[in-house]
Amino acid sequence: MAFKDEMTEDQVKDSIFTVIGAGFETTGTASAHCILFLAMHPDIQEKVYQEIMSVFPADDVEITYDSLSKLSYLENIMKESLRLGPTVHSIAREAMDNFEISPGQTIKRGSIFCINIYGLHHRKDLWGEDAELFNPDRFLPENFDGKHQYFIPFSIGRRNCLGYRYAYTSFKVMMVKLLKHFKFTTNLKLNEIKFNRQIALKLKGKHLVMIEKRH
Repeated sequence: MAFKDEMTEDQVKDSIFTVIGAGFETTGTASAHCILFLAMHPDIQEKVYQEIMSVFPADDVEITYDSLSKLSYLENIMKESLRLGPTVHSIAREAMDNFEISPGQTIKRGSIFCINIYGLHHRKDLWGEDAELFNPDRFLPENFDGKHQYFIPFSIGRRNCLGYRYAYTSFKVMMVKLLKHFKFTTNLKLNEIKFNRQIALKLKGKHLVMIEKRH
């Protein structure tokens, strides 16, 4: 929605509710997927736990935007989780101009087309032969260089997700709280995971995760 003049109070409220509502859904689903992936990889879970404890050694340490920015490994884990299981698995767009996607193939202005985010995130020609595996190190700067346009869990460009920063920050805070106080395990294997492509990407079956309190 575009506003040519100043926004009314109702328009401000509607926009805020949109950000919070969208952020709530994406954060909850993304956190559930991430916990499941970490439960399958105890070595990665332990490594990120140590990182979290180095930044937040006690419960009374305030969680701030600056302190969250120090959790680089957690951020790579979150990105890898969103790559394998993007909450928004596809988006529709309208072409504002004619553009050629490959020689002889042009999407005409006014056309409605769909972008398969899930498919893009799983392409082996972009992410390597291990594209179906959970590997946070693929988001290290030296490995991720040149791939920014292929990682679009919140869309990209002028029409990217309005609640992106809110959802992503909420996601990180939730992961800090959960991983600091609980250990997660599962008997599920990554190749057994199947998704239902509803409005949001949902796991087929249940999140069979066992929870153990750390302290």
